[in-house]
Amino acid sequence: MATIYLLYLFNGRILYPIIACISILSGLEMSAQTAFIGRIGINYPRSPYAEKFLGPYLAIYPPTYQVRPSISGLVEQKVSNIFSIKSGLEYVETEVTVGSSGDLRTVNLKYLEIPLLAQSNFDIPTTDFQLFIFAGPKIRYNTSSIVGITTSIVRKFDIGLEGGLGIAYSVSPQLQLFIDGRYVLGLLDIANNVDDYPAYTRDMRFGCGVKILINN
Repeated sequence: MATIYLLYLFNGRILYPIIACISILSGLEMSAQTAFIGRIGINYPRSPYAEKFLGPYLAIYPPTYQVRPSISGLVEQKVSNIFSIKSGLEYVETEVTVGSSGDLRTVNLKYLEIPLLAQSNFDIPTTDFQLFIFAGPKIRYNTSSIVGITTSIVRKFDIGLEGGLGIAYSVSPQLQLFIDGRYVLGLLDIANNVDDYPAYTRDMRFGCGVKILINN
């Protein structure tokens, strides 16, 4: 039923990339170790125009913007002792500034994202901690926008790049707890029919989660 609902809601445009990512992960036979990752966190939207008017520091933590939630479920496939690939589905809320001269507006966005991330893992000797860094592209679908009564001011699709790092603690051979930070760079101008000011999303995200080993 969930698959039928997603097909109906997104006309298959979201499912096809998910299926492709899962196919890539399932085809990796260099390691039999697969894990499920659940993560919750917060997002600090960063607008290039907030940076212009408020300065870089306030643009990252703008006092007039609200902290937004993010949640994700990913599958990680271990390729070697220090390298893995992960993909899945993420939900995040963010903001961007769009408009024309003298009429700038803040648009609230709700994205479904499909990342494909490469990750390197480094054990800290004589401890149960592990450092990890990751980076990769993602496809982003805007499920809704709110800016007064205007709903078509931004485009539905975006492509982004994500990079970040974190630290994990091994509770057991099958369970890890982690915290991480990441930066997400929107690559497409999502302003729809707005010529004066292009709009690119800029997000700083922080979160925590759990990684459960499915098979070993």
